[in-house]
Amino acid sequence: MEILAFSMLIFLLFFSILGIFYIICYWKIFTKAGMPGWAIFVPIYNLYIYTKILKRPSWWLLLYFVPNLISLVLSTVFNSMPDMIFLLLTVSIILYIAIIVLGIIDMVKLAKVFGQDGGFAVGLIFLGFIFIPILAFGSAEYEKSNTSSGELLD
Repeated sequence: MEILAFSMLIFLLFFSILGIFYIICYWKIFTKAGMPGWAIFVPIYNLYIYTKILKRPSWWLLLYFVPNLISLVLSTVFNSMPDMIFLLLTVSIILYIAIIVLGIIDMVKLAKVFGQDGGFAVGLIFLGFIFIPILAFGSAEYEKSNTSSGELLD
């Protein structure tokens, strides 16, 4: 029992330190982009600021929530219909794949707005735990030249 409690404590400590480290990384990324670092702590506002850093229009923020809302509505509607569970699961999986694709597109854009190339974007996608701190504490500078646009990978 003591070993389990100790291992849980180590687990909790490790992920707490990791979470604090990533908060610091994103604080640094936000401030590099000229945005307030404290915004990382405000749940929906931080996504709004993130879309501004990516030079996306304000409506882009809705793309983070629409798949979750659709899935929630469908699960509520089809919960009483056991025959529709397969449809519900299929639609939910497709919507969550859309969120993953959106995250990949945003990582490519994040690399671009900080003047990084496609290789760095691939690093952000697959090795984010290494490349996000590099972006935060490295020499990459935010490119303020473009205005917001609605294109995916402009």
